[in-house]
Amino acid sequence: MIYTSNFESKIGFDLIRQLVKKKCLSPLGEQEVDEIKISSDPEEIRRLTAVTAEFKDICQNKPDFPFEHFIDVRKSLNKAKVEGTFLEADEIFDLGRSLDSIRYMKRFLNAGFL
Repeated sequence: MIYTSNFESKIGFDLIRQLVKKKCLSPLGEQEVDEIKISSDPEEIRRLTAVTAEFKDICQNKPDFPFEHFIDVRKSLNKAKVEGTFLEADEIFDLGRSLDSIRYMKRFLNAGFL
């Protein structure tokens, strides 16, 4: 379905998008919110609703889920791609914290929550 350019504003979705972005823990989350598209596909809506319900359950009932160190390290990683350049100590520290969080999340999810 094709929507007019001001459709989100007409139905108030732009306000919801702003509220969700305020809750994001990093620019990565904000970017994900910006990429959300309105859908009229029932299967997609059911799938996304189920994913949302699952994450809501994690947020409300699993206090040990790691909600920190969502650091956007893309700039540092792009910098490291260039031969002869090196990451600063704080960039390496942030990268390490991000990797630790990813490992912990993977362990948490593989431990049987899902």
